[in-house]
Amino acid sequence: MNISELFQRYRKTEPSSVMVLRSFIMLLILVLLIFYTIKLSFDAANEIPSIITSYEETQSLPVPGNFRL
Repeated sequence: MNISELFQRYRKTEPSSVMVLRSFIMLLILVLLIFYTIKLSFDAANEIPSIITSYEETQSLPVPGNFRL
């Protein structure tokens, strides 16, 4: 296989209107996927965490109630 064969023009076997319609639909789907990915990224970045940790300072430690040796 020659390198020049890789760069030959694509032979069209379908009508131009079908090719344009297919290209338009592929472009539309690509744009929708990009916008959906961006929307999901912003939603994940703005999400409030469901587990909140907080720390309290105590003067004494709690003792277990039923401690036996």
